[in-house]
Amino acid sequence: MSDYSSVVEITIPGDSNPPEISLSIPAETYESILRIQGKIKDDISGVKYLKVNGVELPISLDGSFSYDLTLNVGKNNINVEAEDFQNNKVTKIFTVIYIKRITLTLQIGNKLMYVNEYPVQIDTAPVIIEGRTLLPIRWVVEPLGANVNWNSKERKVTISLNTTTIELWIGKNIAKVNGKDVQIDPNNSKVVPVIINSRSMLPVRFVSENLGCVVNWDEKTKTIKILYSEGG
Repeated sequence: MSDYSSVVEITIPGDSNPPEISLSIPAETYESILRIQGKIKDDISGVKYLKVNGVELPISLDGSFSYDLTLNVGKNNINVEAEDFQNNKVTKIFTVIYIKRITLTLQIGNKLMYVNEYPVQIDTAPVIIEGRTLLPIRWVVEPLGANVNWNSKERKVTISLNTTTIELWIGKNIAKVNGKDVQIDPNNSKVVPVIINSRSMLPVRFVSENLGCVVNWDEKTKTIKILYSEGG
């Protein structure tokens, strides 16, 4: 009987390839929340981690992943990074434009307005005075993200949105837009902000258009539709 020994060599294949990431991200979206979902695989070394904008994501057994990312208005950079256990890395960079779109629908005499498709009860219905629609403007501009301030001493309403500031005075037909005098209605000097039942009623079209909105009027149904878009 003789002693002998044997050596078994196991060769581990080299791996210089990073994980494979499969996902699709749109160039533009009208939603503030973007769902990022896809699959990742690395059959040789295995996936060590997957990150989106620095946040490590859980990966299912089949390699699928999903993540809800809150977008800013305008341009958003999305960095997707993965690494395997052989330290092979891959990075993919995407750019998504979030276009904020809001549609407001109001009707003369109706205290129900719509913000996109959602109904909102307002405390004062729109009215027509001197051929122009007036409304407590807070209901229109706050859904757009604007700020509204009331100065009781000056009887002045100030509206600010992004780089635009509008100042209007009760009973005056001249407003200021970014510090410049602007007539509220060049065709009718009687169109002025008024107070009705302790509520400041402002001309909807003047304010909305100076904030960058498109205003449409349906004479048959007495309906105002205000369209606002930002970020595109």
